[in-house]
Amino acid sequence: MRGQISGSVHSVFSSSLNVSLPGLLLHLGLTRDGLSVLGIALPEECLHSLLGCAQVGGRATVRDGVLRVYGAGVVLQVHLGALQVVPCRVPYLDVVQRGDLLCKLEGLSLEGRLGLPADETLERVARVLSEGADTDELRQASIYLLGRGLGLTPSGDDVLVGYGIGLLMGGVGNEFCEAIAGEDLERTTDVSAAYLRATSEGYANQEFIELASGLKNGALVGGTIRRLLAVGHTSGADGLWGLGLALRAELGGGCSAPRRIWHIRQVRQAM
Repeated sequence: MRGQISGSVHSVFSSSLNVSLPGLLLHLGLTRDGLSVLGIALPEECLHSLLGCAQVGGRATVRDGVLRVYGAGVVLQVHLGALQVVPCRVPYLDVVQRGDLLCKLEGLSLEGRLGLPADETLERVARVLSEGADTDELRQASIYLLGRGLGLTPSGDDVLVGYGIGLLMGGVGNEFCEAIAGEDLERTTDVSAAYLRATSEGYANQEFIELASGLKNGALVGGTIRRLLAVGHTSGADGLWGLGLALRAELGGGCSAPRRIWHIRQVRQAM
């Protein structure tokens, strides 16, 4: 983002847009929606006027530390040096914290909320991912998911991002994430490819960071999980399901009964 560079508006939505710059897909969203690892979160009054008139292919520039995005009769100026930098690197969780998170995820029945058909192939892919062995079978299962599904971020990619985040929480995800980012990402959307590359570098969206930080600090994380489930049509559920598969692989299985009972007791004490 240094120097003088030119780009264009990549895509526009009701509450956000993406700007394509050399080597970077930059997301401009609202602070109320949480920070995307791909970009910047702005107050609604800053972004609202541009969203109504921005067009795909519209001009965008960075010069002297200022991002300018041009709409019909409107120019959004963001002084990059004035922004607060939010750390989005996935933190490490110890085995107890990961076990507690797995208990929470297994209680959500995520399999019924996915954007992928619940068929025998998906069942086999889930088995391979939950075993986590570094084999060609794991690679083939990952390739099967890449680009599979509909939407700006296909469900299969959301599963892969969540899976990578789960591995990173256990401190073992770098090799897998780099391998996925090294696949033919032209098979999927530009946005999904950008998210997969961010995961390969150890980063995730703010909600995932808040989830991990809450577990590290012993806080209740039910609200964060609900916000993640509300992301997209099924993106949040897809990502959390992938995260759970990674935790099963790391922990050697599902949530144990004693741990689940302990979690229920903790929830009751907090009510």
